[in-house]
Amino acid sequence: MIVESGGYSPAALETYSSIGPVWRSGIDQFDPRDIVCLVVRLAHYVDGDFLEPFPNLLALASPTTGVTHMDMQACDRKGVRVFTLRDCMPKLEKITSTAEHALCLMLSLVRRLPQAHSSTIERGEWNRDEFCSRQLSSLRLGIVGLGRIGRWMTRYARAIGMDVAAHDPHVAPAVFESERVSSLPLDQLCRRSDVLTIHADLRSDNVSLLDSGLLDLLPDDAYLINTSRGELMDEEAAARMVRDSKLAGVAVDVLRSEHDSRNLADSPLIRAARDGFNVLVTPHIGGCTTDAMRETEDLLAQVVVEALSR
Repeated sequence: MIVESGGYSPAALETYSSIGPVWRSGIDQFDPRDIVCLVVRLAHYVDGDFLEPFPNLLALASPTTGVTHMDMQACDRKGVRVFTLRDCMPKLEKITSTAEHALCLMLSLVRRLPQAHSSTIERGEWNRDEFCSRQLSSLRLGIVGLGRIGRWMTRYARAIGMDVAAHDPHVAPAVFESERVSSLPLDQLCRRSDVLTIHADLRSDNVSLLDSGLLDLLPDDAYLINTSRGELMDEEAAARMVRDSKLAGVAVDVLRSEHDSRNLADSPLIRAARDGFNVLVTPHIGGCTTDAMRETEDLLAQVVVEALSR
């Protein structure tokens, strides 16, 4: 069994050790033929080449909810069972890091905090009029995906005083009622959202869910946020719209090209940010807090060990 080299939960390591030796990449010496379970985070793209050195591999564990960093067909061909946080969803309800990051992005984007900081610290300016922005309690928030993270966002937004509506065809009406959120079709949600934030799960049937046609429905000077998966949004359209001043800003924690460092510089959103437009890009750090990582690593270790011990 091999796990990430740095910062992995000691409790999770102890749990894994209950079914066999634990080796850590870059720290311990091991024979790949002895490895039956690999534990990976988002730093690796798991494809056939990644799996090839491990002929006796039975399981792959990733403390993430998404699987865009894995070639699931390659895992199937090798007969590797994949475990993710989807195997322990009910226990994740109180993990709030990604929703908190989405809130941070919304505040930073609307108030243009990075630009204000750079103006003051790097250029020695004190120009408050340049950064006159909007009051969040005056804006309407649209949430695409009312799962765990989307529900936390509704609570944060209501606490701020925002008018909140959401779209999620996979969630029962009772959830909308309990969260006191209006349920709208996606096109109507886009038309009424001053801020649109994406928290939907990526599936084969919703790639480019927010395409150029839907993004064009957003009000002028709307803000767009994506902390889910880059494939859910038309990044070219979003970058074009912020350049044309149709959108007031775009903030993302995910990119379609995030697993290919060679193409990161070609991202239309990164190019727009470098050209000085109101675009924020963070390197998929929504769930990257010591608290969330420790809790999710512990939960997943328990699930994996229980399954492999049967």
